[in-house]
Amino acid sequence: MARKQTAQNYALPACLVRGQLDQLRQSLRELIDAEAKIEIDAGNVIEIDAAGLQLLLSGAVYARENGKVFSYNLVSDPVREAAKANRLDEDLGL
Repeated sequence: MARKQTAQNYALPACLVRGQLDQLRQSLRELIDAEAKIEIDAGNVIEIDAAGLQLLLSGAVYARENGKVFSYNLVSDPVREAAKANRLDEDLGL
């Protein structure tokens, strides 16, 4: 019987804005390298700018390029609205 692989949950901070993403970028990359399935919890994000969207997009692309599953279990309204306004909702898998 095949074992079901559980996703590793990754909770994002409340603010995903330029100047606050360097450590987050590194830890997200390390998680993607280490895990086969990553579930992003963006439910607490209250502020996101273009740099934050770019971080999410680059994480999603990097994961997919490396055969990993990158999905969301919670997404806040600010994240959905910013992604939609920038026409990135489909690219981000929202």
